[in-house]
This record gives sequence, C-alpha cells and structure tokens, in this order.
Amino acid sequence: MQQGQLGGVVGSGQSDIKQTATAAWKAENAQSRMDALLTSTYGSKSLDGVLSPNDTLARAIITSVKAAGRPIPVVTGQDSEAESRRTMGAPAFEVICTAATRSSTSAGTTTRSATTR
Repeated sequence: MQQGQLGGVVGSGQSDIKQTATAAWKAENAQSRMDALLTSTYGSKSLDGVLSPNDTLARAIITSVKAAGRPIPVVTGQDSEAESRRTMGAPAFEVICTAATRSSTSAGTTTRSATTR
C-alpha cells in the first residue's frame, strides 16, 4: 500500500466503490460476483483475502470459493450473525472474533468494541 492506495494488492484492479459494491447487498449478487472474479482474475492466482461489508455477503463469498474447489481465504464479515457462527464452526469463528472484538461484561451486560492493531 503506497500513498493510501491499494495498488497491486487487489488482483482484479477493482478498488473503487462503484466497481466493488454489491447490488442491494444480496447474497446471490455477492456469490455471482465472486464466481466471476475467481474465473476472470484468480484462475491461477492465489486469493489471500476478501473484504466483505457484512456476514451475509461473506458467507456467499465463501460458498463461491468452496464451489470452485479453492482454499478458503481470510474473509471478513462485520455482524457476528448466528448463521455465521453455525456455518464457520465455533473454533474457527472464535479465533476470528477474538482477534476482531473485545468483550466485557458489566452488570450482566455484554459490550463489544473493535480493536485496532
């Protein structure tokens, strides 16, 4: 990353929001886009990670990668949805959540805050 730009990090070269936005935030649109990217850009390239704005789209991305028979990269999600915890399984999901959030319990109330590294 140089001067705030992703440069050659994004294999597809698509880093503008107009290129990367998922229409209506629908899982089927995210899966279709990932299918296309895997074919057009990552046929022989390694896919190391995918930034997803929420868990629903992250699960669709993982579905696409699995269907293509590719190793699952690091995929972000933001909501900690119950379906994501079931889909990913407790051990894998807990590692990701522990790195991304901090839980504290006070007077029976759980609060979460993002950590920065």
